[in-house]
Amino acid sequence: MNDLGTSLYERREAVLALVNAFTEVWTDSDFGPAHTVISDYNLLNDNFEYSRNIITSLLDGTATPDHLDTYKDRSPEELKATLLFIDMLALIPEDWRDIHEDADNEPE
Repeated sequence: MNDLGTSLYERREAVLALVNAFTEVWTDSDFGPAHTVISDYNLLNDNFEYSRNIITSLLDGTATPDHLDTYKDRSPEELKATLLFIDMLALIPEDWRDIHEDADNEPE
């Protein structure tokens, strides 16, 4: 437990709930350019940066032909929402987002 009375496990569950809520609103976002973040729950800064670079290139017209083809069905609204969501997640301390690591007080 931390000074706020919430275990690391509980914080990570809350982060997962945020990701799941995002995919309920943007139902195909887990197949978009941030799929490694959203559907695989790779919530570390390196994954954010990789996804952010692809999304930004799609929005500013500098994407590779492969990315343009792969993500041609993504709306600018979804891309912008995903970019903002990643930026919001990045404000959460990385150890709270690292759901693939063992957490204290994790149920057995």
